[in-house]
Amino acid sequence: MAVDPANQDHLLIVSSDGNLHESTDAGANFTVRLSNPGGGNGCIVFDASSGTSVVNGVTVTSKFYMGWTAGFPAPGRRSLTLACFQHTVIVAG
Repeated sequence: MAVDPANQDHLLIVSSDGNLHESTDAGANFTVRLSNPGGGNGCIVFDASSGTSVVNGVTVTSKFYMGWTAGFPAPGRRSLTLACFQHTVIVAG
């Protein structure tokens, strides 16, 4: 689970089935934002240095990293390798 440093009500959780769930109300409700039938990945982190964006009226940190993908997969996005170890994140291109 990752808590957005720009908005403590914005949470991201990767479930054991590999889906990325998002909450903008401190966990009262979650929506599946990314489906990954390949299985879970518990490594997710917000990039506080990326600034903020307003999405559907909610201020959020602009970028996050999950597993091997920077942000949500989309054309033009760069693939990264991400490893988390005891709250330390190592990113290699």
